Amino acid sequence: MVRNFSRYLTILLLVSVAAIAAQDKQKKSEKYGTPVMWEPIAIAEFDVMAGPGGEEMRPDLTTITFIEEQTGGYSKKYRIKDAAGKTWVAKVSDEAQSETASVRLLAALGYKTEINYLVPSLT
Repeated sequence: MVRNFSRYLTILLLVSVAAIAAQDKQKKSEKYGTPVMWEPIAIAEFDVMAGPGGEEMRPDLTTITFIEEQTGGYSKKYRIKDAAGKTWVAKVSDEAQSETASVRLLAALGYKTEINYLVPSLT
């Protein structure tokens, strides 16, 4: 019985040492940049209708090129290229409307969000 106990204790000690060594390696890795989730914003100057990308990043929808269908998630999505050569993901569903509204609200409060635009119809 004592012999089994000492085996278990030895195994536990070895596992603990390995776990501590792994944590030390993670602590030593250098972090770059400053993680930012929120920053103060001048709400009076923020264009809520244009969102975090503003009018300057709005897609040029005069010509659209289909690239591929995106799989996964709840909504149908397509990767497209606009006339300016920017690549976008076009999401087709009611979810796209609520997502755009949520992004506008959070960006107006100073939270970092993805840049998206609501396009009522696209051919």
